[in-house]
Amino acid sequence: MSSTLPPTLLDPRYKLVRKLLRSSSLPSIERSLSILAGLIERARSQYGDRGFEVAPLYYEYGRALFRSYSLRQDEDVGSAPASSESGVKDSGSGGGEVTTKVERDDSEDLGIAEENMEVAWEILADSLPDDDGPGGAGASGGPQDGTATSTAASTGDGDGDGDGDGDDDSDDSSASSRPQKRARPNPAYTAYTMEAVPRVISGYADLLSSLSRNSESVSALLSCLSWRSRNSRGAKGAREETRAHRLMVDTLVMLCEALFECECWDRPLRIDGKVVVKEGEMMDYIEGYYQRGREELQKCIYKLGEWIRDKGEGEEEEVGEEKEMTCQVSVIMMGFDGRLRAKKGELGVGGGEEGGGGEKEGK
Repeated sequence: MSSTLPPTLLDPRYKLVRKLLRSSSLPSIERSLSILAGLIERARSQYGDRGFEVAPLYYEYGRALFRSYSLRQDEDVGSAPASSESGVKDSGSGGGEVTTKVERDDSEDLGIAEENMEVAWEILADSLPDDDGPGGAGASGGPQDGTATSTAASTGDGDGDGDGDGDDDSDDSSASSRPQKRARPNPAYTAYTMEAVPRVISGYADLLSSLSRNSESVSALLSCLSWRSRNSRGAKGAREETRAHRLMVDTLVMLCEALFECECWDRPLRIDGKVVVKEGEMMDYIEGYYQRGREELQKCIYKLGEWIRDKGEGEEEEVGEEKEMTCQVSVIMMGFDGRLRAKKGELGVGGGEEGGGGEKEGK
């Protein structure tokens, strides 16, 4: 599925950010935050706080904050003075301090990360016509009502260029104090948006899971699964189909894990006051989604083989990356299988390879 990208994604600094975010180095993640803050402020001034072109930057900023938080937890450096600062010094800009508040605690980091992801999701989904997306963009494309009421996400104090003192208009950097308008995006962005929305939802669901807000994560992932399914049906050729199936596997295993963590084995699972999984049916739901994930993984591997066989000139690196990601999601699937078997033994239910129940969509 070819697509036209927003100009903000063509900036070399954005491409550097994506590279930095693939790192497991805390300094790299913090550098990405400082770069993104500057990109966001420039994009806001050009496109408005709720401009379509700014939405991908909001998401990446939220993702970077979440990655920074996760790495700090993993490395157990939360007590170090530097780790309590989300504002960092950009080593490539003369060491000027940029963006965000100093001495901010982890809960505030996660709150800002969540806000950025929510707003990115809302802007992207709202940009689609009602007949695009699963059930229409308004039906399943945006976050829960009332969760993203500001017109853009906050990146904290300063203007992100390293030339402010962080005090002169720190409050004014939030979107709620700016003109509330949104430019209608170029229709050429529709294909990009259809791919970007589930990516944003998936990242948002991951953050919710880390906060143990598992039922909310399930809700987001059910929406993500609808988007992934639609995109998978539109994939053409081995390259697109391989990626589409792999993303389906990734979403399905995330959904299985989120359902598992809800711990609703002897009670119904309710989301927004509605019963999504009836009492005693949780294992059936999880097994159904897990089996679907296994089927999607088989399709992914088959299409990957086709792609490897027929790959074009210059595609070797991309094929290698896709192969690596397919291996990673396969390992995750196997790991979850072990958890599932252990829980079935604990609950005293059937422990066969295939499991029972079949897939239930939880609608």
